Amino acid sequence: APAPLASPLTSTGVGLCVVVPSPSSPPPLIPQHLTPPAAVAAQVFAESDAKEVAVAQDAHMGEVYLGLYARGEDGLPESIVAERLQAQKRIGELDRKGRDQRVAAGKGWRRSPGLMAVNEAFFSGQSKVLYPRAEYLLGLAEKLPAIEAQTITPAYLRQKVAEKPATRNTN
Repeated sequence: APAPLASPLTSTGVGLCVVVPSPSSPPPLIPQHLTPPAAVAAQVFAESDAKEVAVAQDAHMGEVYLGLYARGEDGLPESIVAERLQAQKRIGELDRKGRDQRVAAGKGWRRSPGLMAVNEAFFSGQSKVLYPRAEYLLGLAEKLPAIEAQTITPAYLRQKVAEKPATRNTN
């Protein structure tokens, strides 16, 4: 079965290049779980002593793309939960226990102040890292396991971007 590729790449203006191999080339490989929120987390871990980071990127429509990461033994981000869309509500996986070593990062926290308002008690602070940087995205790409590009199928985080209002009966 094709492997799903779930990533809010287009929402942050980050994309992967398209490789067109020659017939004699081996199939191109794409790193698994390479996402802009993971790159933001990698930068936060490289620049701080934080043990956990909650990355929020603006997804519009009153939501953010949320990724929760712990610092792995190798210093790389390890997902605590799968990335997802998050409304401006309390994040259930956060608790006060890890507060002293957890930070918030990403532009989504600034674009969705209501999200920070209901979750700020679970963070020691807010990182200055707002967007993914290429060096961290590429650094993760070098270290993550890869899969053949032909086995990837899109798995959109937001299946329904816009919906027409129901036609009203005016009779």
